[in-house]
Amino acid sequence: MKIEYKFMNLNDTINACRTNPYKANNLKKAEMEAIKLDIAKMKVVKNYPIGITFNWHFKDKRKDLDNQLCKNLLDQMVKMGKLKNDNLNCIQELHHIAIIDGNEYVEIEIKELQDERNNQVGE
Repeated sequence: MKIEYKFMNLNDTINACRTNPYKANNLKKAEMEAIKLDIAKMKVVKNYPIGITFNWHFKDKRKDLDNQLCKNLLDQMVKMGKLKNDNLNCIQELHHIAIIDGNEYVEIEIKELQDERNNQVGE
């Protein structure tokens, strides 16, 4: 799934929190609203646990991959019923990949994880 939107990064969120305690929440709501149509096209995930890969496309190398946030994206997926939850029962892997290609968007890949992995957790 491809979402053509320039997401806030961690630095944006921190700066928003410093200026006004409510600003970050307002930015989160605006971001979730902006990606709603893209999330609506997504299939509902039925089998868990899953792993998610975020392929972050960047215009250049001036960004930091560790500042990219998937929180609002995952929260919107849960809110719209595409994911059952974003806790460890449902999502057990997150991968972030940087692709420098002159664009700014994210591609999301969701894969079902093997059941054997879950059996190891309780052992």
